[in-house]
Amino acid sequence: MNTEVATHYEIELDAIERHPELGDREAIELLRSEFRLAFNASHFVALSVEDPQVTVLARTHPQEDVARYALTFTFVPRRELSELDAIALVRSEFQRALNASYFLHAFLEDPAIAVRPSELVSSELRWAA
Repeated sequence: MNTEVATHYEIELDAIERHPELGDREAIELLRSEFRLAFNASHFVALSVEDPQVTVLARTHPQEDVARYALTFTFVPRRELSELDAIALVRSEFQRALNASYFLHAFLEDPAIAVRPSELVSSELRWAA
């Protein structure tokens, strides 16, 4: 991928974890592996031809039994969308992956997903596998 204009989202996932005993590093790696599985199964394909770049930034516990994962989600959109339509598409692609039972290794039930408005990023993307 060359220097195309990419869309960047900040996302928070709040969930009850399947393995709360894991340390931050292990829990974050588990979430990353779930994203890889979802991408390999062509989930999130409605967003971009290439797999989105996902960076899990942090895991915190804002309340008892709930973990919050902060991540960034970057991709080159397939087509031009309004901000509201793009956020709705990101949310629906997450829901599609959740409906296909992805992320079950990490979470007991579907996480609450907060998507912050995007900003355009114009730099060469290195797609995560």
